[in-house]
Amino acid sequence: MVAASGRWGRAKKIMVNIYEYMDYRQFLHEYYNDRKTQNPAFSYEVFARKAGFKSKGFLHHILTGKRNLSKNALFAIATAMQLDEKAFSFFQNMVAFNQAKAPGEKAFFFKKLMETSPKSPAKLLQEGFYEFYSHWYYNTIRELITLVRFKEDYALLGSLLNPPISAAQARKAVQLLLQLGLVEKSRTGYKPTHQAITTGDEALEMATRDFHQQNMDLAKIAMDTAEPEERDLSCLIVALPESGFQTLKEEIQGFRKKLMRMADAMTGPNRIYHINFQFFPTSNSLGGKDMRP
Repeated sequence: MVAASGRWGRAKKIMVNIYEYMDYRQFLHEYYNDRKTQNPAFSYEVFARKAGFKSKGFLHHILTGKRNLSKNALFAIATAMQLDEKAFSFFQNMVAFNQAKAPGEKAFFFKKLMETSPKSPAKLLQEGFYEFYSHWYYNTIRELITLVRFKEDYALLGSLLNPPISAAQARKAVQLLLQLGLVEKSRTGYKPTHQAITTGDEALEMATRDFHQQNMDLAKIAMDTAEPEERDLSCLIVALPESGFQTLKEEIQGFRKKLMRMADAMTGPNRIYHINFQFFPTSNSLGGKDMRP
């Protein structure tokens, strides 16, 4: 619930909980709809006037992503919504997170966002799933502990990875997997669950970008550490029309699903593998250039 106190103004009963959002535009949209439901006379014009904006179109441009929030506009909107100081701090970090461009900057503000968020069950899960995708070995540990009875010997578990990780990292990985419900403990060890991994789209995109970067780094390591008969590395360089890119992308997605079905049908697994796909442009668009027939 959004509330207000002190110099931020009198409290209003707003049912939208700011701490359940990772996208400030979505939050503002839901806030507006909530106010509109409570009072049909509430409008973009009223909202803009409360924030001190001359044009009601400014808010519409913000909500549709056509404009970003400046620091002054952010303060004006927070004041109009009568956010308390804690909610205002969270709102600031959410705006900075959404509007950041560089991966490092985005990661910084995501952590700030988590620091200013109440540790509700939803937020703990969101933060946990971000952590899950931020390190390559969590996925590997998830598969490994369903195959090996390591008897809580985390040094042993860490040594089974290639490259190996520390006992502390292995222990933390298992604890996180249990917390997120991605594995469960049984009398004979651990078994996988089929819990879907869901979190804010933007946070998930940021974490999976880090995950894929780590996977590419692992592929570099494998070139030196894995025997040729234990790895397969290849590259195709092709010229395509834009429509051809989408066609091949869909083909890769279909092939990836086929590999998953084949792997699920196999019995007696005794090793964990990462299968990476990369498909990206290495030239600018040649549209409008003098092309050979």
